[in-house]
Amino acid sequence: MYKFFCLIFLLFTNVSLSQTSLCDCYYSNNPTMKRIYKLVDGYKKTCDQHFMSGMGPYRDRWELKYFKKFNPLISGYKHNAYRYPDVFNNIFIDNQILELKKDYWWECWYESYMNPGWAYSLAEKEERIAKERSKSMVSAAICKQKINESSIELTNQYAILFENCLKNHSSLTSLHDYGMFAFLNNNFEKSTEVLSLMIDKAVELGQPERLNAQFYHNLGSVCVEAMAYDKAVKYLTESITKDPSNKAVYFDRALAYFEMGDLIKL
Repeated sequence: MYKFFCLIFLLFTNVSLSQTSLCDCYYSNNPTMKRIYKLVDGYKKTCDQHFMSGMGPYRDRWELKYFKKFNPLISGYKHNAYRYPDVFNNIFIDNQILELKKDYWWECWYESYMNPGWAYSLAEKEERIAKERSKSMVSAAICKQKINESSIELTNQYAILFENCLKNHSSLTSLHDYGMFAFLNNNFEKSTEVLSLMIDKAVELGQPERLNAQFYHNLGSVCVEAMAYDKAVKYLTESITKDPSNKAVYFDRALAYFEMGDLIKL
């Protein structure tokens, strides 16, 4: 359960770097990024072709019921996304939107065929509704499969991107994103290694101030998941020093103390 909340936390938090700058690896002249753009564009086109972009005959139903759920999702969408956390934030949101659109279309078909103006028997109406809903399920399944396939290949491409980036040069942003990438793919040892390297890199560049409270909270959370509780306490304490108002960090540090068996410091 902790892993689930930590994953969502890492995926949706703002970049834990002040004055973020990207290395050249993130731009479209990089062959790996070109493949990433193509993958994202491909799954979006597939989804748009299957009811993701369309509206049913009962738009007012969408406005009254589903838009209330849709609006908060779309407000978290990252436009012109190319960084790993942003791309997978959008994939998560697209999956949620897909479920909303599917429910919406199901309701549209029901209201459309149950309209008293249709000269069908109740059995005929139910049969037509079932057929249309079946089509919607097929369309949703096609979209879901394309999103899942693209997610797997995007993960592979980002792994290539980060490895090549760190071989040739390393920016704080790339190290940060690689650390998150490793964590979200259950490679906790690699995540801890890369994010710790990020601290050394910031000191080397004379920019330790760029590592803000959020960064140390992220790193401490990774260490908790990796069961490196002594390191977790160290980094979470640093986060508290930089921002004493964040209650979530105190909770995470208490969890680390608990796992260490140090109940006095809870």
